[in-house]
Amino acid sequence: MLWFHSLAAVGWGAIVAVLVCLALPFGRQLLSERGSNFFDERMGLLLRVYWWTTAAVVGTGVYNLFKNVVYRTPFTPAKVRQVFLLPYGKAYFISLFVKLAVYFTMVALVVPLVREAKRRAGALGATAAPAVAGAPADNQEDHDPWGSQVAVLARPTKVETAPVADEETRWTIKGAVGFILVGVPVLFLCVTVLKDMHNLAESLRYFTGG
Repeated sequence: MLWFHSLAAVGWGAIVAVLVCLALPFGRQLLSERGSNFFDERMGLLLRVYWWTTAAVVGTGVYNLFKNVVYRTPFTPAKVRQVFLLPYGKAYFISLFVKLAVYFTMVALVVPLVREAKRRAGALGATAAPAVAGAPADNQEDHDPWGSQVAVLARPTKVETAPVADEETRWTIKGAVGFILVGVPVLFLCVTVLKDMHNLAESLRYFTGG
């Protein structure tokens, strides 16, 4: 189950990266206009896959809390104090608790990112307009194709941009993205510590016959 948990976590992280890009002008430039339009048109599917991967990460994580831990997971302060006295128990469970706190905070912070991504997608879709090469002429004999082309070339180009969000929304998005950027290496660090402490505790148990 650990491999499935890791696979679901990788998929979850990839989808979050796409949502972060869709919520930021710079991110949309990284995806390119075609890439942004691709995900905008499939926003519903993208969000369904996100919530399914979130459920998979949480479900397999709960299973691992009971089946794949070096010591029984403590759920009361008294149990926490006891397990902290075991070899490598303190580092192991502190890393586990930090990992859980960071992950669920990131899940909550994805919500404003989704809202902003949908706002930008809707705003750009509303402002998009097909290019008009010129009004059709009633009389083809009197139609001047060169004059129509000059009029089109002289017409100012309209750049599609989403309306600017309010100040509170901008700070919320910046805070969410900042926390996610910091949270990703923290999660990797916690996972590394968990694996190392688990291996050390198992090795000690093997050599001591515990």
